[in-house]
Amino acid sequence: MGWAVAVALISAQLGANFTLRDESNNTAVRDAGNALLNGLPRDSILLVLGDLPGNAARYVQWCDGVRPDVRIIDLEMATSDW
Repeated sequence: MGWAVAVALISAQLGANFTLRDESNNTAVRDAGNALLNGLPRDSILLVLGDLPGNAARYVQWCDGVRPDVRIIDLEMATSDW
């Protein structure tokens, strides 16, 4: 009985709030990655600091095939002992 109530409550919350919280059309990360990569000359090295710019640029490179000629180096990774 407890599981049925839990499932019913979760389903009701999803039904009531899904459209308010739907981010499937949010392209902020893709737009940021494109903005970082598209202005660079061919065969550039892009130095980034932090997760947001690095992951945004890597996302559009790997998932969308944008600017595979650009190498992305995260400066935070460069400080680690390898």
